[in-house]
Amino acid sequence: MLRMILSLTLAAAAARAQPGDTQPLRRVVALLDYVRGDYARAVGEHGEVLSQAEHSEQIGFVEDAARELRADVNGRGEDLAKRLDALRQRVAERAPPAEVAQGAQAVRDEIVQRFNVVLLPLRAPDVRRGAQVYAQACAACHGIDGHPNPALGLETRPPDFHSEGGPLTPQRIFSAATYGVPKTAMPAFDSGLTDEERWAVAFFILSLAHPAASPRGLELARAALVPTRYADLAALSDDDLRRRLAAAGLAAGEQEEALAALRGGPFAEDVRRSSQGLAQARAAVQNAVLLARHGDTAGARRALISAYLDHFEPHEAGLRVREGPIVQEVEAAFLALRASIDSRDAQLEARAARLDGLLEKADARSAGGGLVAFVGALAIALREGVEAALLVAAMLALLRKAGRERDADAVHVGWVSA
Repeated sequence: MLRMILSLTLAAAAARAQPGDTQPLRRVVALLDYVRGDYARAVGEHGEVLSQAEHSEQIGFVEDAARELRADVNGRGEDLAKRLDALRQRVAERAPPAEVAQGAQAVRDEIVQRFNVVLLPLRAPDVRRGAQVYAQACAACHGIDGHPNPALGLETRPPDFHSEGGPLTPQRIFSAATYGVPKTAMPAFDSGLTDEERWAVAFFILSLAHPAASPRGLELARAALVPTRYADLAALSDDDLRRRLAAAGLAAGEQEEALAALRGGPFAEDVRRSSQGLAQARAAVQNAVLLARHGDTAGARRALISAYLDHFEPHEAGLRVREGPIVQEVEAAFLALRASIDSRDAQLEARAARLDGLLEKADARSAGGGLVAFVGALAIALREGVEAALLVAAMLALLRKAGRERDADAVHVGWVSA
């Protein structure tokens, strides 16, 4: 959610580990994404096998991830590889889907953070270009409208992007288009399509289930404090967005309207970059609280939305890579403060203080955040020091003018003690 020089350059569709390590680490992340999302299609809640073929695939995915991680980072990720070995054993034992998904997610996130593996588009995806590429490269199996073609008789049926697209993120679709899906008919397009084309397809696919975009939908999403920038949406599934929209109090019809706008584009390049960390977000939150104290609920709500969308969200994608839990806490704190503003309840001050503390914490942990905090503290110390020196000098001048030079000793004792 923020930093001094925002690592949205960090937001590259290429991962940055060591030179030459990039592609394999991206593949490891993609494999763990498959396990996290698809294991529940292979094994039920009570360990029953729903699909023997898919269960075998899941075991293979974890094995491949561990092997490629070991080969790629030369022992620097051995602890993570051992966790994948343990996860592979749990998959083979048909562990509950929630346990496996949590385990895959935890190792995936650790890999991303430790080796700076970032899967985000470098440029705004062109959904119209995505539609063209989809028609040429994907529609034969996945269907022109996102419903798979049953006549192909594939052993592993492609997902229906209308009824089964909820857990999918553009990141995950991008990974599938890049590397294919092992042991299925899904081929890799890493050489057949550019990164930009694969991102365009990924964003287009998630628009198939939401054909009726409207300007009002974007307004609803912004009012609900839901991310609207493509770099943030790349990591969010429809299920993630629905949860946020529901938490903000939107009805089912309004949620669908907002989703259609978020998925449909067009997406614009984000030209705003802040060199002030989250200081602007904190100031905007304080302004919102001040307006709320004076009874201007509408103004306070607008100020809070601006704090989130204009000053916090531009940093969210980069911060999420390093400090995902803090991002979630900040988002929840924004929603809680908005609820206090709307209801004018007694928790306004406490919730504002909590949000400010979280923003300060996030700022300090972001790239450059510690430097921002240090420079800010140094500037304050210098300013206070100059003011104190001027005050002492003025007091000494007054004493000399009044002929009370002896009393100057007390002034000197005072500033030395301070």
